[in-house]
Amino acid sequence: MRDRLNRDELRHDEAAGHDVSAVRDAVGGPGSTWLLGYSRSAHDGDGTAVVGFGDVAGAENLAVLVPGVGTDLHDVRRGARQARAVQDAAGNGAAAVWWLGYDAPDGPSDGAMVTMSRAREGGTALVAELDALGRAREGVAGGRTVVVGHSYGSTTVASGLADGVPAGGAGRPDAVVLVGSPGAGSARVADDLRAREGVHVVKNDDDVVAMLGSGGRLPVPDVLGAPWGLGTDPASPGFGARVWVEPSRNGGGLAGLWEAHTSYFTPGTTSLGVIGDVVAGRSVSTEGSG
Repeated sequence: MRDRLNRDELRHDEAAGHDVSAVRDAVGGPGSTWLLGYSRSAHDGDGTAVVGFGDVAGAENLAVLVPGVGTDLHDVRRGARQARAVQDAAGNGAAAVWWLGYDAPDGPSDGAMVTMSRAREGGTALVAELDALGRAREGVAGGRTVVVGHSYGSTTVASGLADGVPAGGAGRPDAVVLVGSPGAGSARVADDLRAREGVHVVKNDDDVVAMLGSGGRLPVPDVLGAPWGLGTDPASPGFGARVWVEPSRNGGGLAGLWEAHTSYFTPGTTSLGVIGDVVAGRSVSTEGSG
């Protein structure tokens, strides 16, 4: 029903002349796709989109991907590629949901990028989505849900799970993967995320975004007492997560630094292999630390 209602709204917006081609292409791709959430006008026009790939309600393993800074409706094609890459890496009929259900900061010029306000608001919405998915999947034998947050999306994931998931709630994840994380938001330690199987952190040593958490190499200080910063670096030893490092492929310059932050879902990378293994519930096939 959610899919049908949202597709009706998508068709209405397209008929009205709005550019919603990225969403249309994402839900019109191969295999089963589901438009579980959609609003073109939300968040001052940045929009929201929640797109499911595969048998979301019945697959044994489900990944929920939460993107980060600079993501809006025009990025749904990229989100679809990432979700399908995670499905392929996990194998065995895994399903995925790409969740842009919050107002991600626009970019470096957006002051929200270095505060937790959007992460906390988004985290509340994410927990509600996880609860709905959990209730829909209660009959799946051995069903597992793994939440994967990238960039500021990792702060959103960690904040939502630390702030709002009851220990026995339907939205409690089996595992969490924080990817290229600038900070764990409200969570002080991995156990705050209440993941049954634990928390994994994937980072590239050349990823400047992953250096922003307190304890990282580029900590963001409080400025005149303002609540700047995105929390603890989840890759720090005291956080208690299992840490996996993507070998540097930096070709130099700013482009290389940005690639270190954006290439985690690229087929053939260590990071995508780790994510796929965690989603599938397998032992991770590469060596980690922590």
